Amino acid sequence: MKIVAASTAGVFFAWSAPAAQAASILLTDAKIVGGELVVSGKTQPDRKVVLDDQFGQKANGAGGFVFRLSDYRPPTCIVTLTAGDARATGVVANWGPRGVSPRGA
Repeated sequence: MKIVAASTAGVFFAWSAPAAQAASILLTDAKIVGGELVVSGKTQPDRKVVLDDQFGQKANGAGGFVFRLSDYRPPTCIVTLTAGDARATGVVANWGPRGVSPRGA
């Protein structure tokens, strides 16, 4: 089993896949920016990628993908991407628990 870990912009990502496995996925960035969850990475071109078993999209012709979700915040600081049998997990930068809504709001 091959394990690769990288740290970028204060975010930790871990990727694990068997060496013989042709399918792979790499999570390159996961963060909250202006209240929006932004998750990006690479996989095989035109492959379907699913975020947290809820949101799906197709990678572009170069294999890149970006999720930009303003109406979703993961319940913990961890997000999971899947593309076929490949799986990647990452910690979301700038994540914090939701605060209490002010009275009257």
